[in-house]
Amino acid sequence: MRKRDRADRSFGGSVPMRRIAPFSSNNRKANRTFCIFNGVNLAFGSYFLAESLSALPLLAPLYSGKYATKLVMTGGWDGFYYFTHQVFGKLGGMADPSAFLGIALGVVPLAFSLIFFAIPALRSRGLARRNEAARLENLRRVAYRAVLDSPQAVRPESIPVHDDAARPKDGRAAERALTELAAWSGADPAADGSFHFKEIERAKEEAAKVRASVDLSSYELGGVSFDSSAPAN
Repeated sequence: MRKRDRADRSFGGSVPMRRIAPFSSNNRKANRTFCIFNGVNLAFGSYFLAESLSALPLLAPLYSGKYATKLVMTGGWDGFYYFTHQVFGKLGGMADPSAFLGIALGVVPLAFSLIFFAIPALRSRGLARRNEAARLENLRRVAYRAVLDSPQAVRPESIPVHDDAARPKDGRAAERALTELAAWSGADPAADGSFHFKEIERAKEEAAKVRASVDLSSYELGGVSFDSSAPAN
């Protein structure tokens, strides 16, 4: 899926690991730019929505008397909203642009910002669950490999975990994996907390005997029946 990821997660080729997916392939600068842009949208939309719903005493005077046809910039927190209201009211020909400002400059950017934050948040939760399942699966593979390497005595704390891809949040995950495998294979627990996997040990010994009994020389190539490169008679 991600060809640029060249990290070796095979532990020397003995334990292939499931990949832990990153949340995003964007660099930090791009993520920071997106967050700043969305933060500005959030502040902008919140400001105009709040102002459009507030009772502003200076709106009426700005549309009467000597100010009726002029754009007036006032100070304070409400000043920018007053000026924008006048731009749409006096120059845009709207009798009362409050509703338009509340929707176009308030609700729309605010909704966009909330969606922008909500989608990654929901995706992050789903990705965290999938990655945790992958870590558990990777730990099981490492644990099973440890059992195959030394079925005589395996302790949960002795299972070698060299990659974060095999470190789930559950601190007892290795113990649970060994217990499940022990229940399936009929392993015997010892007083020191280790397990002796007799059936797996016996299967390994039988497999070794079978391999030792194979005569590899019988699979070697024999003599040449005919030479395809020889000239035809």
